[in-house]
Amino acid sequence: MADIEGNFVWYELLTTAIGAAADFYVNVVGFTAGDMVVDNVAYKILSAGERPTAAIVDTVAYSDGSGALSGWVGYLAVKDVDAVVAMMHELAAVVRLAPCDAAGIGRFAIVGDPQGAAIGLFASSSGSASRTEADSTLNGHVAWHELYTGNPQEALSFYRHAFGWRSVQTIDMGAAGPYLIFSTGDEPAGGIARRPQEISQSLWSPFFRVNDIEAAAHRVVAEGGKVFDELREVPDGDFTLRCFDRQGAVFALVGPKAS
Repeated sequence: MADIEGNFVWYELLTTAIGAAADFYVNVVGFTAGDMVVDNVAYKILSAGERPTAAIVDTVAYSDGSGALSGWVGYLAVKDVDAVVAMMHELAAVVRLAPCDAAGIGRFAIVGDPQGAAIGLFASSSGSASRTEADSTLNGHVAWHELYTGNPQEALSFYRHAFGWRSVQTIDMGAAGPYLIFSTGDEPAGGIARRPQEISQSLWSPFFRVNDIEAAAHRVVAEGGKVFDELREVPDGDFTLRCFDRQGAVFALVGPKAS
């Protein structure tokens, strides 16, 4: 077990068609999907092997006064959701889903950071911000996180003040601007980049690990999704690919070429 306060611990896809979305990710990533109902809200649970990795829920369940949330939302572990929401509000974040309870599971909320990207907060019913850590080397697990935003430096400053994240490295991407690698603990956890023209708003994207990146790219298209970026090699020899699913949600894949 590890103390993971301020780390990503869960992922949800908010969409208008949870069944079709589940089929897409099962066929593209290799998840298994199961049904769960919590407080009369229906979820599709995506599992990698025996481990639940993410959930899919109808946007109607998380509608707020400004309209339904949509797309992927990553949840950060905290010890007190209400206190963190109040602190983030002081840092100019906007509450998108007010703190609420999931019976027997924990308390959660969703906020929009100052540039509009949705981020979730989760506190376990046990009162502990610790768990067995995920293995980012395994198929279906989330291996990286990216924030696409208008001002990467300001975004990193916000998360540094809110959660103590650290800047690890800045990579000059030329016309695309700086790419800021950040750490939420001992190891790099993700990057913050200037939002590309293909993405209409600031958002977080999970990177799901696959065994064969080229085969997975073909599956994305075959299942009705779209690849909007070229394969990019990363320092450890893997390749990344940024995509839209069949409902238009942004996600990404990471893994090796088979040959």
